[in-house]
Formats: sequence, C-alpha cells, structure tokens
Amino acid sequence: MGGVEVKWILSLIGAAASAIGAWELKDRIQNRNRKLDTGLDAGPLQATLVTGGKGCSVRQLATLRRADRHYALSIEAIPPSADCPTIEQTFEQKSDLEKFLEEKTRFRLGDFVRRQDSTGTDRSH
Repeated sequence: MGGVEVKWILSLIGAAASAIGAWELKDRIQNRNRKLDTGLDAGPLQATLVTGGKGCSVRQLATLRRADRHYALSIEAIPPSADCPTIEQTFEQKSDLEKFLEEKTRFRLGDFVRRQDSTGTDRSH
C-alpha cells in the first residue's frame, strides 16, 4: 500500500469519526430538548448554581417556565444581593434562550433537566 492510499484511508477514518461524533451530539441535544419539553409540560423547572465572588459564595436560583408559546426565565440570588441582580427575561425560541444562557449566565439548558435525571421525579433544587 502506498503513501497516498494510507493518507486516503486515514482521512476516511477521520471523517467517519467526525460524523459519528456529530451524530452523537445531535442525539444528546434532541434527548435534552425532549426532557426539557416534557418537564416544562408538567410545570416550572429549576436549577441552582453556587458561584464565588468578592470573598463570598452566591447561590443563584434559575426558574424556567413555559408561558403560552414563550420561555420565561427568572434568575435570582438567594438571599437577594445588590451584586447579583434578578434577571427576568422572555424568549420566543428555545435557541434564543440557549444563546442567552451561554452568553450572559453560567447556566445551561441541561442544568434544568439534570435534577430530573438523577432522581427520576424530583423537579426542585
């Protein structure tokens, strides 16, 4: 087997591995979205996050609700803090919500379904 054939075979293997990885990622995202939709059909979903800042820890509670055809997000510090203002935001598309979470917060959509996965039914944090 010549060098050209080996390079071609390695390229083919690399492309196959990339395709499998992309397929698995798509499957995980679809599964997460299915769990998120099922959870929201039953009521609000919550996620908590503890972050450190200015020598202390801040606990944040995020609540996600479906209001009509919109997603309503609320993020508040527990206890309330001037350093961590409450966020109230509504999104028409799940993709807009996901983008906001990634760009403006430390929360991710998966945070709202993880608690359900670990307990099966418990929806609170």
